[in-house]
Order: sequence, then structure tokens, then C-alpha cells
Amino acid sequence: MIPVEVSADGFMEQLLSVATKEFEKRMKLSTKTYELSPYPTQAEIKEKLNIGADKLSQWYAMGLKKQIWSDRQVRVERSELQRFLRENFEI
Repeated sequence: MIPVEVSADGFMEQLLSVATKEFEKRMKLSTKTYELSPYPTQAEIKEKLNIGADKLSQWYAMGLKKQIWSDRQVRVERSELQRFLRENFEI
């Protein structure tokens, strides 16, 4: 067995770096929602937030409410998206 030495300072710096990056990522996501129209389409959400169809489907499964405007058009109220992100990702 090889002993592993871990510096508390080094560990804390890495932890702080990861936490800061995650916080910045979530804040950027939240900020980008303000650039969306009041009722963006799924395509607009995916493009503006730089997410894929799988991620959006996952959000629906987690409780994001969608609005069916027609057979081919699904939209999400911008305030609902902001609420969802805030509640599920603690932005």
C-alpha cells in the first residue's frame, strides 16, 4: 500500500475552484433566461441555454411545466423556467 499525502490547503483550493466554477455556470444559465422571450419554444431554450434535447426532457421529468400551444409547438413560460432552475439547482 502506498501512503497518499493530501494537503489540506491544496484540497480546499481545489474544492473552492470546483464550487466557484459550478456557481458561475449556474448563474450564467440563470442570466441567459432573461434573454428569452416570455414564452420561448423548446428550440429557443436549447439554443440560448446551450442544452440538448435530453437535458430538456430530463427537466420536464423533474417537473418543468410545458405548455402545448399546438400539435407541433411546445413552449415554456420564462418565469416557470426561472422558477424551475432556482428551485432545482439552487441558483
